[in-house]
Amino acid sequence: METTGGIIRCGGAAYVLLGLLLLTTLTRISALSVTVNDVECIYEYVLYEGDTVSGNFVVVDHDIFWSSDHPGIDFTATSPAGNIVHTLKGTSGDKFEFKAPKSGMYKFCFHNPYSTPETVSFYIHVGHIPTEHDLAKDEHLDPINVKLAELKEALESVTAEQKYLKARDTRHRHTNESTRRRVIFYTVAEYLLLALVNPERRTMLAVFNKSVAKSPVELQQSPQNGAVSALKDGFLATHFSSTHSGSFVINLASSGFFAYSSSRQNPLLPRLFAVADDMFCLFEGHIENIAALKQQYGLNKTANEVSIVIEAYRTLRDRGPYPAEQVVRGIAGRFAFVLFDATSQSTFIASDVDGSVPFLWGTDAEGHLVVSTDTEIVKQGCGKSSSPFPKGILS
Repeated sequence: METTGGIIRCGGAAYVLLGLLLLTTLTRISALSVTVNDVECIYEYVLYEGDTVSGNFVVVDHDIFWSSDHPGIDFTATSPAGNIVHTLKGTSGDKFEFKAPKSGMYKFCFHNPYSTPETVSFYIHVGHIPTEHDLAKDEHLDPINVKLAELKEALESVTAEQKYLKARDTRHRHTNESTRRRVIFYTVAEYLLLALVNPERRTMLAVFNKSVAKSPVELQQSPQNGAVSALKDGFLATHFSSTHSGSFVINLASSGFFAYSSSRQNPLLPRLFAVADDMFCLFEGHIENIAALKQQYGLNKTANEVSIVIEAYRTLRDRGPYPAEQVVRGIAGRFAFVLFDATSQSTFIASDVDGSVPFLWGTDAEGHLVVSTDTEIVKQGCGKSSSPFPKGILS
């Protein structure tokens, strides 16, 4: 900078600095968050007629739990003379831009037609680009300042877009969280309604020939126990099918049979059946540490509880010595299962340590083992010669 005859002359760098300082007085930005209960208004003063007023708003959060779609809010911008210069109806967010018809105080109002409070992220920008008229009136302005102002407005436009996208991203996260809560609520409500309207019937049954699974000594039959032959002429399998809709019977030839019903299940303790490599497994319940057990036994992500039990038994059988009690202790949850290995003609029967799934066993008139979650079925086949299955103990 130099002084000649009382006139100040500025170099190029000084002009840029002067221009930037000038722009700070020509551009004003407001960003805020407001909670709208009914009508909320924000005021912004516009210095020059013809200035560009732009901005955006997004309904970031709302407390309407039952509604899957946002009802939207109304937006109006009013000039100092009381005229509406911009309006939007029933929207969850949008952008706006208009030329100020005159200088003065402008009013921006949000109207929430619902009684539920809604949080709105609001961004407003008032920009002024000097015109040729301004250049003629102010000798200190030159075309460089105009170009700087245009550049500044372009940068502010990018900033406004970023803020708008960020607010929309926040709203989407809140919407996803609200949707997740609704899904959980509806699921739990559906389960409770199902339990009230359609009470669960425990219908899982397995009968094994005494040559395959020996009955406990304490369940030995006496002539007065009222038991019948569960396997003779398919008596108990036929009785099961006649009393349980949607039932399936899996014949194990002379070794016995499995039977279960797929109807009226407890959704929290479902019944599952699977066969793999001549291993038959009937499972009822839920395993809590299923992800860890899948990794432990090298199973894929689609494996379910009954697949885990089969693989656990395979490990017990093929990689011994491996304590059977350790296999059951490693399974966390509420469950009972019966597994039959046709190759080795052996059984693997267990329940969780708390006995969460009522499970009974007994002996029929010929000494065959009957295992079921249905008390009436066990009484039908075993009479008085039955008892609750020992918690966490396997046979």
